[in-house]
Amino acid sequence: MKKSSVGFAVCALLLAGCQTFREGGPHPIGGFDPLSRRPDPFFPKVFISSGGNIVVDQEPIRIPKGEGARVTITWALAADSSGIASRYMFDGEGIEIGDDKKKDKRFPCKPLDGPRKLVVCSFERADVKPGTVVKYTVRVRSEKGSALLDPTIMLE
Repeated sequence: MKKSSVGFAVCALLLAGCQTFREGGPHPIGGFDPLSRRPDPFFPKVFISSGGNIVVDQEPIRIPKGEGARVTITWALAADSSGIASRYMFDGEGIEIGDDKKKDKRFPCKPLDGPRKLVVCSFERADVKPGTVVKYTVRVRSEKGSALLDPTIMLE
């Protein structure tokens, strides 16, 4: 009886701990849960290295075929209240899709209200041919300055 009670208590503790690990999705206070690491082409996570460099959790972002007529991508900075990423927020529009000289108007983006940890871009799949690769710019800032990165999105 004593062994089964101890076993039950251990299992209960392990299961209770599992509840704190969520897969993807926005954090209740904005940004993403830093314990979640699974790449999602509709919810790319943006990290800031100790040197202030931007890293996106996937390159390129590959949008799979047949995921609906309208595609929405939400970029997220970490929502944690400590560490390097917490000092950063998206700057301006945060994400600009298009080449260095001209923003592509097919891909409008805007930061969500709040702590500027989330930026949403959406477009009509019919406006973009399969196999298209587009550049985008990530802009973040902190009290120490700003940084940018120019990766790509590919429609399969």
